[in-house]
Amino acid sequence: MKTLTLTLSTVLVFAAMADAGAARRKSTERVGEVIIVGNVYTQDRVIRQALTNVQPGQVLDRRQVRLAERKLARLGLFQNRPTVQVLGSPGPFKDILVKVEETTTRSWTLEPGLNAIGRPIVSLVLVDRNFDPFRFPTSWSDITEGHAFRGGGERVRIEIARLNVTDGSVELVPGSLLQAWTNGFRY
Repeated sequence: MKTLTLTLSTVLVFAAMADAGAARRKSTERVGEVIIVGNVYTQDRVIRQALTNVQPGQVLDRRQVRLAERKLARLGLFQNRPTVQVLGSPGPFKDILVKVEETTTRSWTLEPGLNAIGRPIVSLVLVDRNFDPFRFPTSWSDITEGHAFRGGGERVRIEIARLNVTDGSVELVPGSLLQAWTNGFRY
């Protein structure tokens, strides 16, 4: 009976050592290369900001991979839910594949409201959720096709014109006394 107890305890010790060795091997997995595909306009740096805990050389934590996937979806820059996959690379370094599919981030809206003296107005507003103030156009087609000032991940709202409904006058806002635009930075 004592021999059986000793053998059973020996088996339990070896099983615990094997589990610890497997956990140690799993924790030594590290992030290799981060490959981003599908971003036509959005800069890599905007996507990598959502991957703060999934960077090359860091210990690979699959919970952080799922969290990065949710952060990318919350940006609102992509059509379908972005995917972040751990590739089955040989060795301790596992490559990460990030797949995104961009969506339209610019919109023109007509917003009703009241002016300072209570008269009804309608404003023409441009809203962009993926604005880049430093991506200047290099050709006329950059402007007409919507490539200019796009891809920086910033949000901008620019009021272009106001129509006074009561008297029919149109006021171009950037040229008036009031400069109405906002820009929000993500952190």
